[in-house]
Amino acid sequence: MTASRLTLINKLLRVMMNRKVIGPAIVVSVWVLFFLSPSVRAQMEILPLQVDHAIFRAEGNEAFLEIYLAFPQDRFLYQVKDTLQYSTFEIFYYVYQGEEVIQEHTKEFENVLKAGQLIPEGRQFLDAQIFKLPAGSYKVLVRVEDKRSGRFGEYIFETTIPQFSGTELQLSDIELCSRIFKNQTRTVFSKNQLTLIPNPGCVYGIQLPVVFYYAEVYNLTYSPSQETFYETQLLITNKDGEVIREYPPRQHRTPGTSAVIAGGRNVLALKPGTYFLKIRVSDLASGKSTVKMKRFVLYKPVKQQEPVVAVNSQKRDDLLRSYYARLTEEELDREFEMSKYIATKDEIDIYKTLNEEGKRTFLVAFWARRDPNPRTPQNEFRNDYFDRLNFANAQWSSNRKEGWQTDRGRVLLLYGRPSEIERHIMRVNQKPYEIWYYNDLEGGVSFVFADIEGFGEFQLLHSTYSKEIHQPGWKSLVSPLKREGENDEEIYMDYPR
Repeated sequence: MTASRLTLINKLLRVMMNRKVIGPAIVVSVWVLFFLSPSVRAQMEILPLQVDHAIFRAEGNEAFLEIYLAFPQDRFLYQVKDTLQYSTFEIFYYVYQGEEVIQEHTKEFENVLKAGQLIPEGRQFLDAQIFKLPAGSYKVLVRVEDKRSGRFGEYIFETTIPQFSGTELQLSDIELCSRIFKNQTRTVFSKNQLTLIPNPGCVYGIQLPVVFYYAEVYNLTYSPSQETFYETQLLITNKDGEVIREYPPRQHRTPGTSAVIAGGRNVLALKPGTYFLKIRVSDLASGKSTVKMKRFVLYKPVKQQEPVVAVNSQKRDDLLRSYYARLTEEELDREFEMSKYIATKDEIDIYKTLNEEGKRTFLVAFWARRDPNPRTPQNEFRNDYFDRLNFANAQWSSNRKEGWQTDRGRVLLLYGRPSEIERHIMRVNQKPYEIWYYNDLEGGVSFVFADIEGFGEFQLLHSTYSKEIHQPGWKSLVSPLKREGENDEEIYMDYPR
């Protein structure tokens, strides 16, 4: 432990004693803990805390310091009473300037479970706390204490509140989240009509594949009498600053002198490691730009690679042939009907002429022609096709048709999973719509779907792909009653899973 670290802990403990937050016995316990062996310290089960923070502009010369906290719920001591079990814990937030506590806040919580109920391993308790502070340098101490067992966890960090300009284009810090959604009910995680579920650890992976982000941009050029625009662009870099992903820039109509940037990017395609999400904002009227970055980690468990056993085409086809031998003719017809999006006209014509056994032989050959790796026993193309089909059925089926028969289902099956999806939620004078982007199709194309009839079925209105409907005036169908000067709905972006 460094001398500066020891000095800081000494100062914090002394201040906490003076304020009667802790007693002398706790101070002795803390120092004994630091000098115990690592194995003994581990047995004392200090509560592990994950803490992050972000700074946003407030009125005047002050700013909001937002603190995000997560810790495991299964580390507390529960007391059984009647048919329930209880745990009680406190969260302390202290803001220091020098050695003086200038702001503080304490919260007490009680977690109630049914007797015998177990908390799933890894379930986190989340909290957020906001302090309004002037520009300056601060230390923050976050402490969580189990009131029954005395176990505790502490986290200390330093931060500097900047002096936000009243004229220069600026970005707030970036808050990374596990989810973002619209919600009218206000909670501790609410901001600008959005609910932001924080991810204080900033770690993503199989169970959390989308990096959701939130930021605010200040001092945009805006005039009620003249339409102006700003542009946002997202990039992902590695820890050496090399650009790993560069997403197309997007233009937005300026809603006022400030705007919200909220979205999400699926990062599972990246290799495990440390990355930075970079947001660049350009005010097109003034020509000014500003950039912010936020670190995140992508974690993937390492799988033991099973040796690939090469198979010949005969064995591979035998697997499909044995599968189709169990299907009735009606089931064979249904499979081919669901596969028509990728079938040629000749294949469709030939299938109509076949008897039941001929259809079995046909389907084996149909998928074999599309198998990207004939040396493996599985047909990866067929597996992926029906994975997407099942996703479409689960997400978009209705009383009128199955999900794979909808426009979104057809595009998903025909062109694969989109690179990203931009969702616009329904609002007054605007129907809900989605824009799907395919970055690798004809150099980058988009598909626009909208729920025109209001029954939840999204129709394809427009695409920039040469083989699909082209209707540049699609916005008039989505917002037929939109008034001049009315702002667009905030959006968030994610990927189909």
